[in-house]
Amino acid sequence: MNKPNKKEVIADFVETSTQELHNRYGLKPTPKDIVFHFVKTGIINPVNLRDYLLIKHFDYIIKQGTPNMVAFSEVAERYEITERHAQNIVYGKRKKYDIKANIK
Repeated sequence: MNKPNKKEVIADFVETSTQELHNRYGLKPTPKDIVFHFVKTGIINPVNLRDYLLIKHFDYIIKQGTPNMVAFSEVAERYEITERHAQNIVYGKRKKYDIKANIK
């Protein structure tokens, strides 16, 4: 796993991306505009985006009372991957989306 960024680096990124977004979408870009911009420019890796959504979808299914194996089957089908790959994503990458793993 990569080491977390310092708060100063995050602040620089926020300033730079804010300027880019204002130039492209005006003073009030929507959340859709922001995410689309970050995906389009390669800031958000499509695989990371899929993994994040898969984990969120898995958590939602589990909260509905669905057994784990059925939930893995559902997310695997939705994201067109194997059930084993879905398990690896949920169990291996969940910690990656914790704030402590990304900001120091």
